[in-house]
Amino acid sequence: MKAFYCALPLLATAALSIAAQGQDVPGSAPVLDSCQAIARDDARLDLITKLCDFALKYRHTLPDFIVQQKTTSEGMSKTVMTAQVTYQKGAENYSQVTVDGRPAPDSSFASSPPNSIQFSSSGEFGPALMDLFKIPGSTEFKFSKVTSLENQPVAVYEFRVPQKKNLFWTFLLRDGRSYRPEFTGELWLREKTGEPLREEMTPVNLPTNWDITSARTVIDYAKVAVGDAGSFILPVKSESTLCNLGMYGMGACTTNVTVFHGYRKFGITTRIVNDPQAQ
Repeated sequence: MKAFYCALPLLATAALSIAAQGQDVPGSAPVLDSCQAIARDDARLDLITKLCDFALKYRHTLPDFIVQQKTTSEGMSKTVMTAQVTYQKGAENYSQVTVDGRPAPDSSFASSPPNSIQFSSSGEFGPALMDLFKIPGSTEFKFSKVTSLENQPVAVYEFRVPQKKNLFWTFLLRDGRSYRPEFTGELWLREKTGEPLREEMTPVNLPTNWDITSARTVIDYAKVAVGDAGSFILPVKSESTLCNLGMYGMGACTTNVTVFHGYRKFGITTRIVNDPQAQ
């Protein structure tokens, strides 16, 4: 699940969640066939077809692994959260969580960030890409340009998820209010393979009676070695900014920068030790 949890300055008990479903569809023929239909009327969308196939199979290609996550949140104050993320059988679990160097509940990253953090995110390992394709026809794609990113040639595509077709990304406030807005964004794909290097997401046309005025997330991906399991496309950085009315309606923004590092293969090692007294 891709989610952001936010405590707003004006509403001490409020929280925001932007959640993506992210359920896998291994070998689902109708959905995978829809990937081929994306470029039927525009050959320039061929890389989106490749990304669709990649995204829908993504979580089934990943090995079990462990990675360190560090989130630096800056707004009205600065807070640093760290955690160990264990990815096993398609699910993420958080442990060894700290907030400004002090131990914190493991749920801090996933569902209940401390008051010192305006919002936190989890679920960068696939759902943000998968949900663009899980429901055929829900996302509109448009070729934008060819450029470079980190000295690599990339093709940039714009996308839009109309509000009526958004069945997976949801704003949820702790007071019970929820809203599924229209989303727009960009995909930066490796020009030859369609592998994702960056995804940008922005909800638009938010309700005027909400304290949230804008939000934006950028996820950077790279090919990362995971021990002897091989190399895989994985998130290396996520930057999210959320703005609200702030105190006295003057506006306030908070930016979280999350860095993923130290990927290693997850496994259980068993060691057999002889008992001298048994001899």
